[in-house]
Amino acid sequence: MQVFLKNLNLNEWSLQPSFNFKNGNLENMGQFYVAKLPLEHTHTWSVMAYFGMQELLGITRTFENERSLSLSGGVIVNSLSTADISTSQKAYTANLRWSAGVFYDVKNSLLMSLVATGAEHNRLRLNIYPGLLKIGSFTPGIYVDNTGVWSIGMSIRYCPIGAAVENRVKDEGGRMKALVMGNGQWVMGYRLWE
Repeated sequence: MQVFLKNLNLNEWSLQPSFNFKNGNLENMGQFYVAKLPLEHTHTWSVMAYFGMQELLGITRTFENERSLSLSGGVIVNSLSTADISTSQKAYTANLRWSAGVFYDVKNSLLMSLVATGAEHNRLRLNIYPGLLKIGSFTPGIYVDNTGVWSIGMSIRYCPIGAAVENRVKDEGGRMKALVMGNGQWVMGYRLWE
């Protein structure tokens, strides 16, 4: 029990969500956690587990000023199918696909994540969180993802807006534009192509 209380770092590393009023979907969303268990007393190397809507296991290297880089691999559920077993209850089998991630954090506060998977609905997702990019005192968060459709967005912390809207106006390249305000953050995005 002492190992979990003293040595295991458990933190919440969720995505930067946005709600699309046009189709009712939550985009770039997911609640994830990370746990790190140091491999030696200097805490330079740790085993990390990233879990939530997918499970990744990997290694973390911590550098000076508590900056860390993690590399991981694991699985994501691609779909569910009815299990071929005899039971009075419905049973499902998870069809898994590969998943891999790279994470950058400072003092266990996530600043960048890049996750690629073999899942049809969640191919690639890059999240750069507020605090990593700085333009004067302005520090936006940016995400790019491919969930079958490419999208890109920007978030600004400390904005108390929790709603979203999509503007279905096409730009000169025929791409769909979207202005979205996400979970406590303004999120401005462009639907790149469908």
